[in-house]
Amino acid sequence: MAYLSLVWNCECAHDCEEAEILLRRLRGESVRWRSIVRQPGLAVFVDSRGLPGIRTVYTLHGSMGVVLGTLFFQSSRSDLPVSPQASLDERSSRTIISTNGQTLFDSYWGAYVAFLHDEGGRRSIVLRDPTGAIPGYYTTSSGVTLFFMRLQDCEWLIPATRRVNRRYLSGRLVYRAVCRRETGIEGISMVLAGERIEQRASRLRHSFGWSPVEIARTGVIDDFAQAVRLTKHAVRNCIRAWASREEGILLFLSGGLDSAIVLACLTGPGPCCRVVCLNHHSAGPASDERDFARHCTALAGVELLEWKRRNKLSLQDLQHLPRAPAPFHWSCDRESAAAEARLAEERGLSAVITGDGGDELVHRTGRYPTVIDYIDRHGLGPRLLDVAVADAQVGGQSIWQLLRAALRYRLAIQRHANSELYRSRNSALFARGIQEEAREDPGLRHPLFHDNPPLAPGKAFQAFHVASNAARGFNPCMPPGYPATVCPLISQPVVELSLRIPLHHQTSGGRDRAAARQAFRDHIPREVALRRTKGGVDGHVGRILMENLDFVRGFLLDGYLVNHGYLDAERLRTALSGEPTRVSLHNAELLEFLDLEAWARSWS
Repeated sequence: MAYLSLVWNCECAHDCEEAEILLRRLRGESVRWRSIVRQPGLAVFVDSRGLPGIRTVYTLHGSMGVVLGTLFFQSSRSDLPVSPQASLDERSSRTIISTNGQTLFDSYWGAYVAFLHDEGGRRSIVLRDPTGAIPGYYTTSSGVTLFFMRLQDCEWLIPATRRVNRRYLSGRLVYRAVCRRETGIEGISMVLAGERIEQRASRLRHSFGWSPVEIARTGVIDDFAQAVRLTKHAVRNCIRAWASREEGILLFLSGGLDSAIVLACLTGPGPCCRVVCLNHHSAGPASDERDFARHCTALAGVELLEWKRRNKLSLQDLQHLPRAPAPFHWSCDRESAAAEARLAEERGLSAVITGDGGDELVHRTGRYPTVIDYIDRHGLGPRLLDVAVADAQVGGQSIWQLLRAALRYRLAIQRHANSELYRSRNSALFARGIQEEAREDPGLRHPLFHDNPPLAPGKAFQAFHVASNAARGFNPCMPPGYPATVCPLISQPVVELSLRIPLHHQTSGGRDRAAARQAFRDHIPREVALRRTKGGVDGHVGRILMENLDFVRGFLLDGYLVNHGYLDAERLRTALSGEPTRVSLHNAELLEFLDLEAWARSWS
């Protein structure tokens, strides 16, 4: 289900009048919108139709507020098979209110947004969990702030003329990882992951109850054996906690390390629910991982379904995407998504679980050689050569190439501080001036990274990635009836542990994701544990793009990004000619252009 929340200054007559107008509209739709909290200055409603999104309502004692989503108790005890699902009694409710919600960040984890009311302080507080798993947006109109999950709910309640935010779109185009309170639409903002918004009188005050920078600075785990032991406990605990809520699970099993670990945790010892695995494959050695997936399901003793990706796929749906406050990655095969939804319904599978998030959390895609971080912590110690050799093996470099790269990065970081976190793309397809426009935007940076974070560069990049990648798994294009999607590797306990493990432990022995490999080596197939390659869909995507080249060419050349000065028309025409050219355009970059173009057109 979705939510709507109104927050206003209950001591201002004008704001109370405006709030009452909106409340009357919502009461007129009481069949759909159910009131769950009503306090002076705070009202919360949920969509009673039970759409995917908010699955549980945790009402605080005395209607002091509500937590929407899924909530587990934090637990460090290794004897507990899963984190217990939370319940909020009078004592815990009062603790949550008295700490301005900080107790939620410190003593619980899950996927949630929370709306709290402090009667004594005459204020309302809004929180979003550290993983940002549930979308949270807000807009203010006539003294009333409306918090919402889906744009269509906002547009219904507060109709307004919306305009594309040029600053946001420029930054998104040039930097990819843009994480700011502003969204792509003027007047609509985002509650950032781990953020606390407090309304007192008629002002909004922003702070963070959870920071990846602070987590990475405290409780560093320098012992590899301890890192392995804690990784096994945290990952298994979180995966089984999510699964404990479900009747059955549809697991997307690629055959890679992350999804293999998820399957191992779901199926033994003491399996927690029914599991059906689904492998999508296409032609090409990197796109067909069925052999690895078969090894996994044979070991786990569960069913494996193998679906071939469709090569003949029209991109016409890009012209009819739903509006959203910010661009999102379009799911290009809606027929497959609909088939997945039917499969889940027929088999009684209440959730889709994926292994997404593992690469980023354990630095597989890290930009910096981990040897830099090691030197920052330990200096030129006796283990430096071992760390450098392992790092070079993971990166496929010679040790001298690695050390040269480390020196180059170190000098660049000393000169430019945390600007390295925001390194822009140098695409020849950008219109003149668009890169400069994005670079000069002071609001581009995440509030936690305005100043240089007191972390080694690789760890700073990991923390930045955690802060910048919220709401993974939420896609407004999913068909009706699609089950809830859960990414258990992006759970707060796993994220916090990953931030506390030094990056050189993740390349120990010349293997990426070394702590996770070691932790689960006896629970996954040997073929997967020893695997060095990673699958991908680049070849499949390339075939689809070539099949739709005429449409792509017209869609972009006569589109918003060209007509509003974001992309250079002539260079783009050359890149999309289908002929050999010096103007390069990779599939991943072209997909991003299509995502941004489709989103911008939905607003034009």
